[in-house]
Amino acid sequence: MLRWDPKGRRPLSTKKALHLVLKSEVAKGALSLSHFKNKQTIDGLVKSYSKKHGVQLYSYSNNGNHIHAVIRFRSVDAYKRFIKALTGHITYYLKQSYPELFKKIKKFWLYRPWTRIVEWGRNFKKALQYLAINQMEAMGMDRSKVTQDDILIFMSKRKKRRVEPPDFTQLELTAQGCR
Repeated sequence: MLRWDPKGRRPLSTKKALHLVLKSEVAKGALSLSHFKNKQTIDGLVKSYSKKHGVQLYSYSNNGNHIHAVIRFRSVDAYKRFIKALTGHITYYLKQSYPELFKKIKKFWLYRPWTRIVEWGRNFKKALQYLAINQMEAMGMDRSKVTQDDILIFMSKRKKRRVEPPDFTQLELTAQGCR
């Protein structure tokens, strides 16, 4: 019987889309990824780092203690740079914003990033719909009451409101003498 190994290798593909999940057990309260003080910065980091490292970001959802994304990358090296830069910068941002909360924390991210290869067509559409449900849930909607029509309406409205995020990768890191 196959067993899941959280430290084992996860599937990657440069030809197909990838469902990515970054999870943290300590992202609660002020350290929550969707806390009103953190959400805009973290959303901007995800979008700007995906652009910087050549990662196609099809959809993205910030759910407080975890991040869902459907992405595609050109090379495994680009994926590694993207994950390393994104997780490191999010952790650094939260550590600088809440140093007193980070004194007790040894590890912010739980396990490695979880990935699943998404086939084009029906599976890709289902993955985007799943992320739309997660986005609606993050906004306070009850997951059990979401209908297929709600998902389609939500997805069509999200496409129309595309706005380029600010570039947070150029932030001056001046805390504790870092430049």
